[in-house]
Amino acid sequence: MAETEDAFWVFAYGSLMWAPGFPVADRIPGRLEGWHRRFSLTSPVSWGTPECPGLCAALHEGGLCGGYGLRIAAADAPGARCELARREAAYRFREVTVELADGRREAALTFVWDPGEPRFRPDLTLAQAAGIIRGAAIGRMGRAGDYLLRTVEALEAAGLDAATERELLAELGRIRGDAD
Repeated sequence: MAETEDAFWVFAYGSLMWAPGFPVADRIPGRLEGWHRRFSLTSPVSWGTPECPGLCAALHEGGLCGGYGLRIAAADAPGARCELARREAAYRFREVTVELADGRREAALTFVWDPGEPRFRPDLTLAQAAGIIRGAAIGRMGRAGDYLLRTVEALEAAGLDAATERELLAELGRIRGDAD
């Protein structure tokens, strides 16, 4: 999987792209085939509160998802694995193959939606998702709208497609009454 038994790659497609919470040895733009990002997990702590949860991204089957391959060095692997287990507990962990921008293909750990997790809302319309993001309180990590914006910025900084996320951002702007 990587240069030693303990080092590993993570495919990041949401806040892990810009705020992993652990040391990253390499951060390389990449794409994951067979999965797409959807804002479908309610967040009652990090990006909202139990009374006014936010919404964050999850991987759903089908399509193509841009993000980053994060290489975690062997020395940092135990702490990173603990942080990922804590932070991504609502997801199913899955090993995938990510195609990195430099042409390499690496086995990576990623996090996909879990149909048994009650906080998942996989059938939200664009307007419904934007409404949840708009109505969210400020969580431990910030505002759900900022999560969406930073996701778009991370994708665009790497030259990755952010059209779907831009649509959600535009819908959020319409709900807020922002100028187009």
